[in-house]
Amino acid sequence: MLHSQLGGPRVNKFENHWFNRSNMLQYSQLEAGWLSTAFEIGGMLGTVAASSILIPFFKERTLSILCALIGFSVFTFLIFASSSHFSSLGLIFILALCGALNCAPDALLAGSVPTEIGESFGRESGAGVTGFVNGFGSLGAVLEGPLIAYIFSNYGWNSLSYAMSILSLVAFVLVCRVRSVLSQDL
Repeated sequence: MLHSQLGGPRVNKFENHWFNRSNMLQYSQLEAGWLSTAFEIGGMLGTVAASSILIPFFKERTLSILCALIGFSVFTFLIFASSSHFSSLGLIFILALCGALNCAPDALLAGSVPTEIGESFGRESGAGVTGFVNGFGSLGAVLEGPLIAYIFSNYGWNSLSYAMSILSLVAFVLVCRVRSVLSQDL
């Protein structure tokens, strides 16, 4: 297999969670594959919508938009945690919404927002702030596997949705705090 030659599979943590959950719900591999794709499609559409629609029209309120997107993300992961009784169409919708509300803030926080924050102080430190933020993103990628393994082995697969909600809540609090600090400084 190609993925084993490249050092193992590089699977999105949420897709991996969805695959294992779909086994518990007894979906066929085809159904599980199509349903898990909804998260990625939602993420792509959410990122495009946030970067090409929301940000240009609300340039001065970028952090407020991020707070709203991350805040809604908390609730969509909680809804997903209790979605085993949803129809396939309902699951597609909630997975796409989870993807949109998870990936759009991630893309913005890794690129344009840190640059704006760095440049808002009148210094040319946008690249430094972006590097700092992306460094923490790399730390997250390193910790992702052991954290998922710990949660799974101690609490089961269903608890990963709750963990995503908690992590989104932490991100919400941190981004809202940055927004309030920057609004006082400017």
